[in-house]
Amino acid sequence: RCKSRITEIITQGEPHFLTFTLEDKYLGLKMDTYLQGIKKALKQLGAKQYIINTDYGTKKGRLHFHVVATFPKQLDYIIVKGQKYITQHNYHFGLVHCEFISHETKTATQVTKYITKVYNHAHKHTAGVIIYSRRTT
Repeated sequence: RCKSRITEIITQGEPHFLTFTLEDKYLGLKMDTYLQGIKKALKQLGAKQYIINTDYGTKKGRLHFHVVATFPKQLDYIIVKGQKYITQHNYHFGLVHCEFISHETKTATQVTKYITKVYNHAHKHTAGVIIYSRRTT
């Protein structure tokens, strides 16, 4: 199910891989609170479909969230120390790092590579729950 949904998402619209982080002052809140914040930000950004998975860092065990989503247009971002961060969102628990999947890289090989990357991320030993949006098609 996960692989087919990732394929569906990254072959539509403007697909992105987002990482939602948490600032220290927001650690320890209920999981539902974080997920509601992420879903609200995704809705504001215009996400059509998404997959969210919880993950814990391997070095410090810190909670963060990975999202694969498709949007009607490419998102605005700023670059800080070589990393891209989404600027126009209402997620206030931390930063939103982004990676774009451009239309030029949507060859069969690139799509397969990306599906594998995301799938492995969602199923590694530090990963937790996977949340799927409702299908829009």
